[in-house]
Amino acid sequence: MNLTENIYSIATETPNRKLFVDRNNLTYCEFCNIVDGYGAYFYHKGIKARTRCIVLIAPSVNMFAVSFALFRMGAIPVMIDSGMGVGPMVKALDKSEAEFVIAMPKAMLIKVLFPHKLKTVQRWVTVCNKHNGKVDIASFHKLKKSGDYPIYEPKPNNLSAIFFTSGSTGAAKGVKYRQSQLESQLKILKEQFHYTHGERDLCTFPLIGFFAISLGLSVALARMDMTNPATLNPKRIIKDLNKNECTLMFCSPMVLRKLTLFVEKKDIHIKSLRHLHLAGAAVDPDLVKRFKKHLPDNAQINTPYGATEALPVATINDKELAISSQISIGKGVCVGKPIKGIEIKIIPVDDNPIININKTRDLKHNEVGEVMVLGDNVTQEYLANSKAEELSKVFDNETGKFWHRMGDLGYRDENKFIWIVGRKNHRVETNDRTFYTLPVEQIFNTHKDIERSALVGVMLNKNTIPIICCELKKGHRRKQKIKEELRKLAGEYAETNGITKILFHKKLPVDSRHNAKIFREKLTVWAQQKAKRYW
Repeated sequence: MNLTENIYSIATETPNRKLFVDRNNLTYCEFCNIVDGYGAYFYHKGIKARTRCIVLIAPSVNMFAVSFALFRMGAIPVMIDSGMGVGPMVKALDKSEAEFVIAMPKAMLIKVLFPHKLKTVQRWVTVCNKHNGKVDIASFHKLKKSGDYPIYEPKPNNLSAIFFTSGSTGAAKGVKYRQSQLESQLKILKEQFHYTHGERDLCTFPLIGFFAISLGLSVALARMDMTNPATLNPKRIIKDLNKNECTLMFCSPMVLRKLTLFVEKKDIHIKSLRHLHLAGAAVDPDLVKRFKKHLPDNAQINTPYGATEALPVATINDKELAISSQISIGKGVCVGKPIKGIEIKIIPVDDNPIININKTRDLKHNEVGEVMVLGDNVTQEYLANSKAEELSKVFDNETGKFWHRMGDLGYRDENKFIWIVGRKNHRVETNDRTFYTLPVEQIFNTHKDIERSALVGVMLNKNTIPIICCELKKGHRRKQKIKEELRKLAGEYAETNGITKILFHKKLPVDSRHNAKIFREKLTVWAQQKAKRYW
């Protein structure tokens, strides 16, 4: 079934039902007219089924309308987070083999700044966003009259979209989404995360907003830069939630942190919010507990675990998170249990390709290994990246599908909860042991003067040495005193015993989207230079 069929059914059966409940104030019928306007316009420009189209439009009604128009006509939208920076973004998109670029006027500068990139693009189509966030419906009626366009009937294995990873844990990779995988994601969100008719979603992340619209929810667009959420104004978000009576929100832990500090300071209660989903980085259980005090008594907070290649695969609710937090210092982050229909294995750590599932094994409880997942929503291939496929995909003879290696290390406890201890590429292996980032950093972060910390490994005298890099809180005490206390703290835990090298960094480099994922490659270079100088 075409992914747009549900919104057109709603537009036909209940034409006055609100879709955008914010300042755009659009019904499903009005939105479908905009979609049809774009569909007719794109078809006139030469876009047809299977045409790959890069979409470079800021999160808005127009962005969603363009995306739905492309899905409806069977074209393949290529979506990427511009927050990674123009250079890395264009480098990633250069592999997409796209024929069209649909973009805002300022994005057209890419043609000038990168004249030797995107050579497969035949045509650039401009879409304007109004400064006040509203759209001119009448203009789309005119476009629609210029001609009709064919509606595509996809098959389960048809390529439906290409979504790029954020680039916060390495170079951005294009992930191929088949029709069946998108349908599976929609099913999971509907059945397990309350994305159903009657809910109102405050959209802080475009992909989740697309799913919300597809499932028939009403949506309000958060007044923030969704490509750089670190800059958000919490007062605006709280106002958006209350004014639009939003019942559901998906956001990153960084957004939650800002909102929590604001509602605590102003003593604000958010009466409508019943379902909050947190993803994108490790979640602080204490922050969840504090924020929930400002929600209705029946509110539920869930933390889905997944990746662009497999979203979501596990989840944990706030009650389970609170219990896990009592034992989690130095144990990693608990991400819950597999979602219905998802299989998760913990296998021995291996930096090489694993061709077949028979070439590895499932580890016992509490043994640290790689996290690997299988399910209908788990993507099977990357865009023009055979090396990534070799390292990430493992064939399963029984299902005929590929397992996806998440790139995370973790373990399964005796109650079958999954715990994550860090990224595989970020582990620090010394001559006698292995250190994992999350357990180590959890311990150092308990110190009262530490804002956050990051574990890296550097080479000294041909040996790998673990170094903890610390960002201090404002008004901290003398650094030498803090160093002494940190070394003593490290000796009290098995997970940190042996870490004696400490560096202080003014501000640890983090990604703009989550403001939590540390750029360890950059930090390692800095730490290596400091280590040579000091030791």
